Amino acid sequence: MSNRLVALGRRADYQIRQNEALMAAIDELRAAVAAEKTVTAGVLRLLEDLNTRLKAAVTDESLQGVKEVIADLTANTAALSAAVSANTPGGPVEPPPPEGGTP
Repeated sequence: MSNRLVALGRRADYQIRQNEALMAAIDELRAAVAAEKTVTAGVLRLLEDLNTRLKAAVTDESLQGVKEVIADLTANTAALSAAVSANTPGGPVEPPPPEGGTP
């Protein structure tokens, strides 16, 4: 019977070490996800700011090329937001509404 208790004790010790390793890995994963969210939020802010500044700079109809770039930027921002939403546990990330209607 004592050999059996020793074996059970060893198994319990092994399980405890495995659980501790798993918890450490989960903590590391949580930190990586938090860092990713920070980067993603920064990219979205950058795209939104650039989009706003470009729209403010375009006042002449002859700048159609710039307007097309603005539309592309707005579409890229929406695509990035959709990709982040699709891969974010805990709920979607809402893309910013396009200014002045559809891009």
